[in-house]
Amino acid sequence: MSPDSDDLAARFGTHIRDAAKHAGYDLEGPRTGGMTQLAKDAGMSQATASRMLAGQVIPDAKSLEALAAALGIPVLDLLARAGVISDEAAAANPRPQPLTDKRALTHLGVTDPADQTAILAIISRLKGRAAK
Repeated sequence: MSPDSDDLAARFGTHIRDAAKHAGYDLEGPRTGGMTQLAKDAGMSQATASRMLAGQVIPDAKSLEALAAALGIPVLDLLARAGVISDEAAAANPRPQPLTDKRALTHLGVTDPADQTAILAIISRLKGRAAK
């Protein structure tokens, strides 16, 4: 990577760490499971997620779309933060993100990953009953 891309990757990693914490992923300890869950939710390997959060790499555009969905943030904002598109382009095309069950929990203040997992399991089970 060039010095400019190193700096961009570092800024991107900081932004993703902040967004992940806001979305309820616990990234504070080595065994909290937040990074593993983020990787799973974003459809990327744990190694890629780790390097991204450390500010060493920026995932490809397809991975950015899945990452934006996992974090509940607009994909255009994420593409701009990754240097794929300009800030102006992102601002010119705002698109609301759908409210997922996980985002709803976060907005309600349920940020503990264990609590979220338990509640999401209940929601999933209830959705299954409603479909019958």
